[in-house]
Amino acid sequence: MKKIAALLAILLAFGMSGFGCGEEEDIYTDRVKIIVDAQMKEAYDNKTITAETFGWDNIERIQYVCWFENTERGALTVFLKRTGRRRVEQAIAHFETLDFVVRAAPA
Repeated sequence: MKKIAALLAILLAFGMSGFGCGEEEDIYTDRVKIIVDAQMKEAYDNKTITAETFGWDNIERIQYVCWFENTERGALTVFLKRTGRRRVEQAIAHFETLDFVVRAAPA
């Protein structure tokens, strides 16, 4: 039951369209939503996650959405400097290779 509640909380925080439940045309082409795992808790709390953390130079800014204590995961929105559907797809592909990223998806 706790896992279901945690999943619902994550979906609500991100909005269902950001994870494939909405129209493809409805995605933003300047940002990516990311879920990070517990190893990022301290950096998340201190707001020290940067473009260097992700090893990606096309990051304009990072917005901290919320930390889910029950699942020990945090939600971020990463805004891109250079935008477009292709750039969002490239960013997602890169972010999902990182061991601390649980999920990356279009916003």
